[in-house]
Amino acid sequence: MNAILSKYIMGEAIDRPGAAGYVLIMIGIGVSAVGLPKATAAFSADDMLRLAVRPGAIIYLSAMLGIIASLSVFVHRFERDFPLRPAAVVAVDGSPSSASPPVPPRGGVEGIPEGKLFAAHVFFPVVLSSYETIAQLCIKGASSMMLVSTTEHGNQRGRPVCFGVVALGAATTFQAVLWLRKTYSRFDPNTTLPIEYACLTISTNFGGIVWFEEHKQLSWEDWVLVLVGESVLLLGMVWVAIAKHRQRERELAAGASGASPDRQDPQELTPL
Repeated sequence: MNAILSKYIMGEAIDRPGAAGYVLIMIGIGVSAVGLPKATAAFSADDMLRLAVRPGAIIYLSAMLGIIASLSVFVHRFERDFPLRPAAVVAVDGSPSSASPPVPPRGGVEGIPEGKLFAAHVFFPVVLSSYETIAQLCIKGASSMMLVSTTEHGNQRGRPVCFGVVALGAATTFQAVLWLRKTYSRFDPNTTLPIEYACLTISTNFGGIVWFEEHKQLSWEDWVLVLVGESVLLLGMVWVAIAKHRQRERELAAGASGASPDRQDPQELTPL
């Protein structure tokens, strides 16, 4: 949907490989959703504590935090080496103001080596989706305990586990908001948004399976659907990243030759 709106509202061209990546991500989300459990289990505070100390949950949370920590190091160095520049100040008559030197309108990707730019296009949304995943799992856990509070198990809202889940959810939600601004103030949403959604879907699906024991509700047919859907999502994410990278290379080549990047082979574009 974001790609379609960008094309018809902002006039952005979408090449066929990029469009194929978007379609793959949509298919992956749909296929995996069919295989996931439909019933919602309710967990008390004691259940949440039991789930949190299992080896699978510890490995999953450690992997999520490891992804955040390791990729954040790259992002910190990337922002240090290539700081985001503000847009040029424009005078009332439409001419650039003399008070500000002219800079590219977006100022987010100009002059960055293609290898680092390709990695950044992937790493920024991956970190963002990791924070969103933990926040969503915390919301799911808190909602589950609120549901249990209406049963014979009694009120769960005053339990330390409930406070801990809510606090972790609030902290990761705050970080997700910061990373939303960090990511989309610099990069084209047509690339980063599909990668973000694909990573978020993969990590939340496996988070429910591993953390909330949803694997107990899956038949072997459901497992096939989930794994096929996740594989298609991963393929679509990689496809979009590579398509954007190649589109950027064509734009740079066209700029170096003095030709307009819009006058590329029409077979490379899709009308959606």
